[in-house]
Amino acid sequence: MGRSDTGITRQEYNPCAAGFGRIAGGRKGTPIMSSFRLASVLGATLALAASVAAGEEKEETRTLRVPYRGGERTARCLVVAPPRVEAGRKMPMLLGLHGAMLNERVEARPWREPCARYGYLLVSAKSAGATWDQEDIPMLDAVAAEVMRDFPVDAARVFLTGFSSGGRLAMIYGPRRADLFAGVIAMSSPWGESGAAEIAAEKGSRLPFFVTHGVEDSVVPFRQSAPAVAALKAAGHEVTFLKVAGLGHTIPRDRLDQVFQWMAAHAKAAAGPADVLDPRAMPAADRPTALEIGDPCPDFTVTSLQGVTYTREAIVGRRALALIFSGASGGAADRAPMEEVTRRWAEKVQVIVVRPSVPLGKTGEEMVRRLKVAFPIVKDPDEEVNKVFKVRRAPATLIFDRGGRLIDMGPKPGENTDPTLAARAMHLAFARHFSDSNAERAAAADEARRTLFPPPARGKAGPVEPAAGDDF
Repeated sequence: MGRSDTGITRQEYNPCAAGFGRIAGGRKGTPIMSSFRLASVLGATLALAASVAAGEEKEETRTLRVPYRGGERTARCLVVAPPRVEAGRKMPMLLGLHGAMLNERVEARPWREPCARYGYLLVSAKSAGATWDQEDIPMLDAVAAEVMRDFPVDAARVFLTGFSSGGRLAMIYGPRRADLFAGVIAMSSPWGESGAAEIAAEKGSRLPFFVTHGVEDSVVPFRQSAPAVAALKAAGHEVTFLKVAGLGHTIPRDRLDQVFQWMAAHAKAAAGPADVLDPRAMPAADRPTALEIGDPCPDFTVTSLQGVTYTREAIVGRRALALIFSGASGGAADRAPMEEVTRRWAEKVQVIVVRPSVPLGKTGEEMVRRLKVAFPIVKDPDEEVNKVFKVRRAPATLIFDRGGRLIDMGPKPGENTDPTLAARAMHLAFARHFSDSNAERAAAADEARRTLFPPPARGKAGPVEPAAGDDF
């Protein structure tokens, strides 16, 4: 692989059906346009698809309008994709913050080769000024949200890294967005006692940290790491500290494999089937319906066992619609997780469960009415509703937006359909599609992962082997 004049390795990559088809861009040197400029996006997407299909080396620079100091500014970030991505699978993501007086390309330089080997999507952002401050945080939120919308990113493996002043901001920003990040890597960051006090004052959630510092750093003395690491531990964060003998003020390139091993050990618990597969990338034979993403909701009229009639006309334009085509198994105990999700999203989403039969026959139907189940259950012994929605197999979930367009489907054949996992995935899908803001989306995701449907305790991998003399 050749290097450019700036020393940045350019990676050639193949398109992921789930993400690259939705990216706006052109040939090298053409900025990636914001989603706010739809006409340019549509035209540029064709140019990007053509260049990738031709096997050209490609990277993307994105520009977008972001909030800043009560107004707006144009932000810039570099996006580099790994050369090979398995169709239908989501990529881990690393968001990098550069040091003072540097830029997004310099920050990306040492990360490009290992990100390519480990299959990470690399995103490197540029600060508003010469260095970072907390007023840049809304910009970072916007960059992460836009990239994760347009690329197939695995939400369980999004990490934040920062070098020097970028690492200082990363230590503050990461815990504030613990719903987004699985962990933080801070390198040669200027802290000292004042920085330790800043960490102690933060009220963010706990996160794992990987902190590195070179003993020979003459810009940010090595001794500044001690109070920062102590403050992180005192705040309840898990900290892995790597002391690198002979290293100055730079990123330790020969230790980055250790960082990637640490990230592999600190991925969040999987969010469930609907959160790890993009329906656009499913092979046609695996999709639960013959409908395509973007297709209109078919006309329908169904009456639930609770005695209420539902029609397309009465729902579309008022609320989104989630149709759950259930298998024949399952009983009253299975309903609790989905009832919780139904209640949480009742104002925005109409959930309807379609079953070929009801356990215990007439007794079961009477039980549904008596228990006042939160979601309507439609009995469909002849699978007439399945035919209307072109459902090939059950279980299946189809989600239509408020305008009546199909926007999500699942699960993939053979995936775990445990009621709690399925409800958790549904909650996250609703948060992804129907939240009114990034803050609401983040709160809903955090709720799912921590309280509503808490995952099992994260398994602990063996410690990363530190450099000799892991002390201050």
